[in-house]
Amino acid sequence: MATPAPTLAQRPVPDAAAVAGAQAGAPTPAGWPSGRAKLRFEVTIPAAVRAEPTTGRVFVILSRTNQSEPRLQIGRIGAPMFGRDVEQLQPGRAAVVGGSDLGHPVWDLAEIPAGDLLGAGGGERLHRVPPRRREGAVDAR
Repeated sequence: MATPAPTLAQRPVPDAAAVAGAQAGAPTPAGWPSGRAKLRFEVTIPAAVRAEPTTGRVFVILSRTNQSEPRLQIGRIGAPMFGRDVEQLQPGRAAVVGGSDLGHPVWDLAEIPAGDLLGAGGGERLHRVPPRRREGAVDAR
């Protein structure tokens, strides 16, 4: 009888680049993100930046180097990025990005090895685009 593979909790945690390389292009495993990560980030959009509620996505990008800002290090095997969708987030209120949020190229925040990290937070407002009218369509009036 074959020995079962160790669970993620039993495996030694490799560096982020190795995890990212192994995960790039692979389907997300069931049960990820695991929710095991204790680390969490609060992203706030100040009222001075945007006075209206925000619907879109907030994100956090992590890096071990300050050679360039973290958002410029994103890539298939670049800096890990984790995000959360927000709807009607009030100015000055925090959106929490944590262990239950999926990331890329590292899916689970719990898989990020301990150590000094630089982080950058940001957001992208959702722009609702009305559906286009088909060419040649005739309005029934």
